[in-house]
Amino acid sequence: LYTSGTTGEPKGVVLNHINLAQFPRCTTEVWKTNSDSVWGCILPMSHISGPIYLNEIADKGSSMVIFDQFNPITWLEGIQKHQITIFHGVPIIFQLLLSVPNLQEYDTGSVQLAAMMGTTVPLSLMRAFKTAQPHVKVFQGYGLTETSPLITITEPRQADAKMASIGRAVPDVEVKIADERGREVPEGEAGEIITRGPHVMTGYFRRPEATAERIRDGWLYTGDIGRRDSDGYYYHLGRKDDMIITGGLNVYPAEVENMLCEHPRVQEAVVFPIPDPKRGNVIGAAVVLRPGEKIVEKELFTFLRSNLANFKVPQKVKIRDSLPRTSSGKAVRDASVLLSD
Repeated sequence: LYTSGTTGEPKGVVLNHINLAQFPRCTTEVWKTNSDSVWGCILPMSHISGPIYLNEIADKGSSMVIFDQFNPITWLEGIQKHQITIFHGVPIIFQLLLSVPNLQEYDTGSVQLAAMMGTTVPLSLMRAFKTAQPHVKVFQGYGLTETSPLITITEPRQADAKMASIGRAVPDVEVKIADERGREVPEGEAGEIITRGPHVMTGYFRRPEATAERIRDGWLYTGDIGRRDSDGYYYHLGRKDDMIITGGLNVYPAEVENMLCEHPRVQEAVVFPIPDPKRGNVIGAAVVLRPGEKIVEKELFTFLRSNLANFKVPQKVKIRDSLPRTSSGKAVRDASVLLSD
């Protein structure tokens, strides 16, 4: 299976039988899925979702409904027709569902669990989807193609209380928040998410150097920044490569993106660095407004300055009709692309 290539060239990930057996075990223990479960498969079958869903239905004798492409109306009709009980997707999928004007006219009562994952998830989006579909347990999970894919997941019973969290470590998996030398950092502090266990890939296909860089002393370094709370729940702060250093200060794009999405007129946002001769980088943002909304930049800047430290406030905000994305639905963070018309 190949990675999405969001931060570079896609790499082939070699997963063995033990790796792929992890997902159905996790869903049994954490999500309590069984032979009555009906999975809705939204993401491409070439994505890690394809084989793990197939393993899930082979393991439990459950059902899977495959959609060749995502269309919110087709998806809602599919839920009604096939009585889908569980699905997961990237945030844009949930945003598109919420944009359906007559959403409440569709019978989605069969859906029990909906997981948002694949990229940083705006808390405002989770709240909006929960409000629109109160019968659904909405929560986050986290993982990589390299980890088969789950590293952490939120238990459904904690879905509301820990909505901002990516969950706790799945069974038989170890997770640490580490510094640059691989040492665990104190609770609440930010560091790189590293993991080891039966979920970790064999390596990258014909890429021994890339494998050695990613897996060190048995630990897979995810390249993601996170923190852990006193209950053992983890929080995703963004990609290590996405962290922006401006005037010597660190800015995690996810924090700024989440705050932008808290504005009632903003539907989604992506934050990125803009090269600057004095500060190294300044913060840039591209936002998509909710349907029918208009806004002046001054209003956004006033909102952000009242909620963020000054160095985290974007210097430039571009209003766009949509955000360019990779094939797996992740937003592109290239300033030259996002600032263009």
